[in-house]
Amino acid sequence: MNFKPSRKYLLSLFGVMLAVSFQASAEDPSLPKDKSQGSLDEIFQSLIDAPWPLGFDYFRRVGIAEFKQQGSSNADPIVFRSGPVETSDGYRIAYTESRIPSRLVEGINFYYGQLEEGRCYPAARLKEKYALERFIYAPNPHNAVAERTRRQSGYQLRSSGTVLHFTADGSDDDCLVSFYRSTR
Repeated sequence: MNFKPSRKYLLSLFGVMLAVSFQASAEDPSLPKDKSQGSLDEIFQSLIDAPWPLGFDYFRRVGIAEFKQQGSSNADPIVFRSGPVETSDGYRIAYTESRIPSRLVEGINFYYGQLEEGRCYPAARLKEKYALERFIYAPNPHNAVAERTRRQSGYQLRSSGTVLHFTADGSDDDCLVSFYRSTR
């Protein structure tokens, strides 16, 4: 078999290979995409102080610049997810997620952040600064993640019509796993 590709074919093949390599490097989760100028403590404080609903200026202030829409624009709410964010004190937020009602009138009504494993942010640091209410997740034997959530504990702070909720892993250090802010 004698296959002799044309110049046009080779150029289009090269273009596809180049696009695939750029896409792969852009989606590498080990590379920090955004860098926050503030510490994790400052991000939490700014979440407490920010008016409700959150606006996009909040994300610019904490150093989150890029979001990608998850799912359809017809979904309610519309969900946007960021890439990883590294704080100035070395903590990494794996991603943040924002939910916006399709009416767009109410602004961002739910904001979630998932911390990366590896560096422990002890819940005790939050308890020193804020009057947190503690609760323990009730076990659910029918849930596939029941064993993990059985050990987790939650803390919440109510202020200005919103709830800031923190989830800790329940270890001896009670390390923070995630946080979210929503309306009451």
